[in-house]
Amino acid sequence: ETVKGYMGHERQTLENITNARSKAMSAESIPDKAKAEGLLGQALGKFYAVAENYPDLKANQNFLGLQEELTSTENRIAFARQSYNDQVLFFNNKIQMFPSNMVAGWLNYTIEHFFELEDNAQREVPKVDFSK
Repeated sequence: ETVKGYMGHERQTLENITNARSKAMSAESIPDKAKAEGLLGQALGKFYAVAENYPDLKANQNFLGLQEELTSTENRIAFARQSYNDQVLFFNNKIQMFPSNMVAGWLNYTIEHFFELEDNAQREVPKVDFSK
């Protein structure tokens, strides 16, 4: 609500963030989740750029709290993505190496997909600096 008050005419940017978040939450498969996360990262990047045009907004305590929460969330997402990929690598290696590959074959285990973003720019945590 803080942001909406300051950025009323930037409604499309806020709607894009909301839509991207909804898609990310409802995605079922890992590739779909990765694509949705990439879209969310792009929408947040645009949000940060637009917010630079509002000096009063940057001084608002509610907005500063929002900024901190968004940054923290992006960092947690990046950590979770890395942790997931580490576990997938471990699992995939286990089901391909002897003797665990024997058991994996009996149980019909298959290779899992990594959580990969389509665009390299999406892999980076957005830089947030509203101090200017």
